[in-house]
Formats: sequence, structure tokens, C-alpha cells
Amino acid sequence: RGKKKLLKKTTNKKMPKYQVLYFQIPGRANQIRLLLSLVGADWEDKFVAQEEWGKIKEDQPFGQMPVLKHGDFTLAQGNAIMSYIGQQEGAWPKDPKESATSLSIFIAVDDIRSLIGKIAFSKSAEEKKELVTQLLTQTVPKSIRYFNRIRGEKKFFFGDDVTAADITLFDALFQSSALLPEIKKLIEEDEATKKWFEGVQSNENVATYLKNAEPLFKAYLEYLKSRQ
Repeated sequence: RGKKKLLKKTTNKKMPKYQVLYFQIPGRANQIRLLLSLVGADWEDKFVAQEEWGKIKEDQPFGQMPVLKHGDFTLAQGNAIMSYIGQQEGAWPKDPKESATSLSIFIAVDDIRSLIGKIAFSKSAEEKKELVTQLLTQTVPKSIRYFNRIRGEKKFFFGDDVTAADITLFDALFQSSALLPEIKKLIEEDEATKKWFEGVQSNENVATYLKNAEPLFKAYLEYLKSRQ
């Protein structure tokens, strides 16, 4: 049922390898790595050191990362990258209304991502406390209600298959819970969200990626703790 609602996966055997340019941290590139892993694409990381970034920054679209390279095509902006991969790899709805809904989910998830970024790099304990309170009492609970309403009784947002929209929300909540254990409690307290979250996490390709990414997350969390 689910796959009939999604765009067909591009079957060109000469498809080039995807390359993800980003710092050696989860951050904004993690959802991209997760999606590429989910669909079983041929891809690789191109980790960029801070000193290297200063040299190549002006050569990148918008002077930002993450950046996706796919053959002679270069694309920036995480949500655009996720849309491109989703459409190329059969993880994006083909119905125009559902496609627009998928995009709306990405925009809404950015509220969580932006707040997590501010918390991770907050300049004072007082500022961090205020942001954490906002995240735990307003942003995440409200988002959970809205996303549950969109998903309804479906297993995932657009049926029986995990799509790019599921991955972006899963990644935001997963990274949030790694930084703040209280997020995990909010997920577990909501039965529908817990079932959906575990459904994404138990996908074989997703689980394999998360296992392999454990050292990356551990190093990043240790770095954040060292800044406190």
C-alpha cells in the first residue's frame, strides 16, 4: 500500500555516488546520512575540518553546509537536499498534496532543530535554562500533538513506509534526546509518538546507521559538555 503512494526510485545503474560535505559531527547533516542509509544509497561522508572550511566556504552554494554532491550536481540547504534524495530514491510522496504536506513537516521540524542548536551553543547557564524550559514545556509537546494529527492512524506519515518526512522528525527528536534525556521521556509518555519513533528506529538500515554513528555522537556530546 505505502509504496504505491511514493515516487518511484530512480533505477539508472550509472547513478553517481552521493557525497555529503559537513563537519565531523551529527548536526544538520545527520538527517541526510540517515535518509541515504534508509534507502540503501551509495554514499560517503566528506568531513570538512574548520581550517579547510575557511578555504572552500565561498565556493559552496550560499556559503553554508551541509552540501550534497551527486555527480556534477551540487546542492545546499538541508531540507532541499532531503527533498532531492527522497524524490530520487523513492522516499517522497508523489501526490502533490502529500508532497506539500511533507515539505510543511520539514519546515515545522526546524523549530525543534533551531532551538536545540541554541541550547547546544548557549552562552550562559541562564540562557540555556530558559531555552530548555521552552523546548520541554512548549515546543516539543506542541509539535508532538501536531505531528500526531498529521499522521493520524497511519504507521508513518504517508503510509506503511518510512519517508524523508519521518526521518527529519525522527532525527530532530533523536538528537534532542541525546542532548536532553527529558525529551526521551516526552516521547515515551505519548503512546502514538512512541510507537512511531520505535518503528523508524527499528528499521534495519536506520538501526545500522545509528550503531555505526555512535562514536560520532559520543565525541560530539563530549565536546558540548566540555564547553559548559
